[in-house]
Amino acid sequence: MSLLDAAGDPILADFSLAKVIGAGAMGTVYHAELRVPHGFTRQCAVKVMRDSGGSADLFQERMRDEARLLGMLDDEQILGVLELTQVEGQDCVLMEYVEGEELSQMLKRESLTEERAVVIFEGLCRGVAHAHHKGVIHRDIKPANVMLDGEGTPKLLDFGLARG
Repeated sequence: MSLLDAAGDPILADFSLAKVIGAGAMGTVYHAELRVPHGFTRQCAVKVMRDSGGSADLFQERMRDEARLLGMLDDEQILGVLELTQVEGQDCVLMEYVEGEELSQMLKRESLTEERAVVIFEGLCRGVAHAHHKGVIHRDIKPANVMLDGEGTPKLLDFGLARG
């Protein structure tokens, strides 16, 4: 699947892909702009499934499951999903874009004070409690799957291994 237009700019359906912001076993996540009516754009993230050869069906099923499970959740501590779409037969998940940095990156730079650690942990506990209340188990909570927004609020992301 080509993600470039005729001019060589990244493009995906109604999304303009700006840059890669993450990559994992299942896919690549891009910072993107969603084009909406009347010439407006909205910042978002788009997860595109990797070219996985013989594992394509399994990866597509996992991506659909991730989108379905995220769609069940509505909590400020959990990354929001906007839509599951297909481009050239390949699943893509349109998600909320969170400007900030992964907790793992922040921890490489600095130590957490006890107070800051409690705030992050409390926020994540609220998000996990919400997910569990909805029957969703994340199964991969780690600093690389926690994004801290510009105000330091934690958001749990990457529900690729979640079950519900």
